[in-house]
Formats: sequence, C-alpha cells, structure tokens
Amino acid sequence: MSNSERALLTSKYQLIENIKSLNLLFPQAIISFVIANTSITSSLILGEVYEPFRAPIFFQLYCVNVIVMSLYWTFQSTRFTFKLSTLRKSFLNQITDAPEIISLKATFVKTALGQRVKAQQTIDEHFLDLKNLWE
Repeated sequence: MSNSERALLTSKYQLIENIKSLNLLFPQAIISFVIANTSITSSLILGEVYEPFRAPIFFQLYCVNVIVMSLYWTFQSTRFTFKLSTLRKSFLNQITDAPEIISLKATFVKTALGQRVKAQQTIDEHFLDLKNLWE
C-alpha cells in the first residue's frame, strides 16, 4: 500500500501488525508441520511392524510438538528473556567474583543518648545492647 492511495493510518498500522504476527506464527507453523508429519509417518511405519506401537508413538511425538511449541513461545516472551538475562548476569557475577554493588545503608546509627549501635541487628544483639545501655 503506497502513500499515494491515501490509506488511513489505522489501515497501515493494521497491515504492519498483521505482518509482525505472521512473522511470529511462521516458525510455529513450520515446526508443527514437521513434527506432525513425522509423528504420522513414524506411527504408520512402526504400526506396520508392530501394531500396538502405532498409537503410543503418535501421541508421544505429538506431545513433543506441544513441548517444543511451549518452549518456542516461552523464549519469544520479552518478560522471560529479561528474567533470563538478569539471572545470567547475577550467575556470572557470582562465578567471576565480580565486585558487588556497595550498599549505601548505614552500618551504625546514633541513639538519642549519643551511643553508636549497629543498624542491622539480630534480636539477641538488640537486647544485649539494651542491657549494656542500662548498666
């Protein structure tokens, strides 16, 4: 569609979105076509050799199709790829012992009486500091 035809912007946008959708669905169609035909032909061939194998082979390969499609759409998800990259970065930081981000939180705070106490304490440490405060 060219600009000379004076198409509405919504029509052009819809065509662009249709093309994007088809680009997403094309790999699914190819993968499903290959796995479906493989399951049919293998069940027919193995069914000729031994009849009880026909249905289980077909359904197992069909389940492979469902699993592959689930993985395909999971990896197409932007949320999943973002989480995966975040996990990859944190894992690589742990392996390479990269310097971690330094926390800017205070380690000690001053009480009303002017004493310094630890900001992050366990319950036992807190009560021990209270006990020492009153002595």
